[in-house]
Amino acid sequence: MALVVDETQGLCEHEHAAIVSSNLVAAGREQFQGVLKLDNDLALIYDLEKFLSLDEAHMLDEAIDRSE
Repeated sequence: MALVVDETQGLCEHEHAAIVSSNLVAAGREQFQGVLKLDNDLALIYDLEKFLSLDEAHMLDEAIDRSE
């Protein structure tokens, strides 16, 4: 999956052990795999298989097809 963005705030690398399970932070949020605490922020780590619902994925596919 690729996301087109206007700007980023950077790239960071952390040990896998630093990632907290999303169930410990926000139970029932299946689209998240985990949370990483940064200096002054949190980074939400998405499960790309669950990032969009089936309906949202279908609408996105249709929008892409119309724009081509």
